[in-house]
Amino acid sequence: MAVSILLYTFGLQFPESTFGNYVIFITTVLLLVILFLVYALYNNKRNSDLLQLKLQLQKEQNLAEYNTALISQDTARRTLIHDIRNHLLSISILNQQKRYTELDQYIQALIHSEQLAPSIRICDNTLLNATLLRYQTFCHTKGIRFEVAIENHSIDFLSDTDLTALFCNLLDNAVTAADKVPSGWISLHVELFSPLHGILITMKNSCMDRPPQNFRHEWLTTKKESSTHGFGMKSIRRIADTYHGELQTAYLDHEHIFQTILTMYPQKEQVTHAHSDL
Repeated sequence: MAVSILLYTFGLQFPESTFGNYVIFITTVLLLVILFLVYALYNNKRNSDLLQLKLQLQKEQNLAEYNTALISQDTARRTLIHDIRNHLLSISILNQQKRYTELDQYIQALIHSEQLAPSIRICDNTLLNATLLRYQTFCHTKGIRFEVAIENHSIDFLSDTDLTALFCNLLDNAVTAADKVPSGWISLHVELFSPLHGILITMKNSCMDRPPQNFRHEWLTTKKESSTHGFGMKSIRRIADTYHGELQTAYLDHEHIFQTILTMYPQKEQVTHAHSDL
């Protein structure tokens, strides 16, 4: 509206002037460029804020679910400790009565009870542990085999935001693909790239078909709402660049496996040193 009024004003001042028409044209172009830049900056800032909010919510959700699971497990163990005298008394009675079959069943039931389940600990990083626990639970409900090995202190240099974005995007993609395969599986390994203090992340998952690619050989999302998806791999690549690393992906046709290999370093100097040693 403002542009139209301005152009109309210029038109009244220079009704038949070539110079006036020239000024109007230049002004129009400049205003349109300015409006486009303002919109682009606003839209970029809005998308960035939404992404940060989404990552923060994801982080809080992971930690909340993890803490809930810890509280539940702690409550169960306290209950077992409270009832331990009764359990021992029952075991003693069964033993005295030589009811060995029932005694064995009773002991086995205690051993496999929720109260004596192993601690909910997949890795030494609390935030990543919470994230992995959530995906492990989801994979269990879907019948997806979930194998994880995270070397201690390997991801200490990653910020919480990058840590959440990286592993949630990696695992989201893997779960989406593995869920479409009978007896699907996911394997995630993170190890130190000693002595360079970098890390090597290897993700493999079953994948029935080769994902589509664009003309730049970038992987495209297979989800229905493509306008709101498909940014996961771009986010992973951005994080790899942030930590002076490299991202390599491949689909192994004969094995129906999608593979992601990611290297990252806490400092750029270590990358230069690594390349010089090759």
